[in-house]
Amino acid sequence: MQITTEGRITWTLSAVRVGHQYRVRLHVRESTTVDQYSAVQEFDLMVLVDPANRPPVIVSEPTYVHRLPADPLPSDGDVTPVDGLHFAVAPNQTITRQVSVTLPPGSPEIDVDVFFLVDTTGSMGSLIDSVKTGFANIANELISDLPNADLHFAAAEFKDFEDGGSFSNGLEIDQSLTSNLSAVQGAINGWSASGGGDTPEQNLAAMEKLANNWSLYGGRQGAQQIVIYAADILGWEDGAKGYPYPSLDVVIGSLVAADVAVYALSNYGVGERLDADGYLDWYLQIPEDGRKQGSAIAAGTGGEIFYNVNFGDVASVSDTITGSITSAVNDITVDVIASDLSVQFTNTTGVVGVIHPGDTATFDVTFTGDGQAHSFDLQFVRAGTGVQLGKLPVTVNADWSYDVDAIDPGEDDVTYQPIGDSHGASIAPGSGVIAWQPIESNRSYAFTVQARNSRGGTPLRRGRSSSTTRAMGMRAP
Repeated sequence: MQITTEGRITWTLSAVRVGHQYRVRLHVRESTTVDQYSAVQEFDLMVLVDPANRPPVIVSEPTYVHRLPADPLPSDGDVTPVDGLHFAVAPNQTITRQVSVTLPPGSPEIDVDVFFLVDTTGSMGSLIDSVKTGFANIANELISDLPNADLHFAAAEFKDFEDGGSFSNGLEIDQSLTSNLSAVQGAINGWSASGGGDTPEQNLAAMEKLANNWSLYGGRQGAQQIVIYAADILGWEDGAKGYPYPSLDVVIGSLVAADVAVYALSNYGVGERLDADGYLDWYLQIPEDGRKQGSAIAAGTGGEIFYNVNFGDVASVSDTITGSITSAVNDITVDVIASDLSVQFTNTTGVVGVIHPGDTATFDVTFTGDGQAHSFDLQFVRAGTGVQLGKLPVTVNADWSYDVDAIDPGEDDVTYQPIGDSHGASIAPGSGVIAWQPIESNRSYAFTVQARNSRGGTPLRRGRSSSTTRAMGMRAP
């Protein structure tokens, strides 16, 4: 051992000194021999060899509790992917998948509610007789053309506010919606032509009341709602004569809000009588706005108006109206929604349509992670009705994942492997990512992971992960 005048100690060690401890005593003094100007330092020096390979150090920490989502329900209908969607997504991360539903061929399975709404004032005698004769034809043709639909029918009439009784409230419901055709036929047979007398009638007031109270008259949630409307003249508007006649815009808005389509039958031509505009504008002394009442209602609600209808030819009337309604029922627009409203879900494609039985609707759907596990259905529905056309299961974050991280002091490559029972989990040797799908809830599972560097250094990470009770909740059928 040598020491320089600057106090630096150097010592060349031999192998025989490894593993031994040495007491070193240093005496520092000035060039004089006076002891009070000196100092002494003593310390022990252990001679060791720096190891050639230091093992990696695991620095990550797993989550110890994993909450399983509820078991998914099976798919329903001709949907893809038939096994559903199952994926993991981190908080605020988005993931997009493609899904589709194919409609079955033939008539759709749907509820259809059909209201016959007829003007029964004094000039309507022959038209009323035609409806009495033609109702059974129309109803039975619709039932034949739409064999998978559940059709209900109803009968209502209107006159004028001055005619009193129920008409002072805008509408007489003679038979609420029912599948009993005899009951509806009996109600229609009770109609008689009377009242009115001032040309326009309470057509619009009757439609507004019908739209706003559809469910009170037997309307079914999710049903396709249709009004067959027959009259020989248009209706009063905008509080005419001091009565509560609504505006045309209000009536169309109410019908649209209630998802009611109007099919109008007129025995006159375009712009005449039922479809007139000028008569009321003359009465109210305002300029014509160019909108014809009958066609505005039909077009505004997604229905149709038929001109120059020969009410004496019952078969022709029946063919005309049933053909149009059958086409409308078979014209389907499709939406896709999540049964769990807490899920951050977007139908990025939007509503698809018009499609028909046998066609396929395809959607891109996007999910945003919230850090939670979810199990729910994607429901394909008839847009605006909630009628389900198919569904497929979705599970989010059902698998447990843990990224084992290790640091190697010598910057050697590190590989990972399980030690002992892995319980079906897999571990990526290069990244240390563990993927595991628990199959049993309410128990703990012990895992041991070894991180090894390229020279054999091997620390272990032992831990225990618990799977908790599957989250249970109300799920849509």
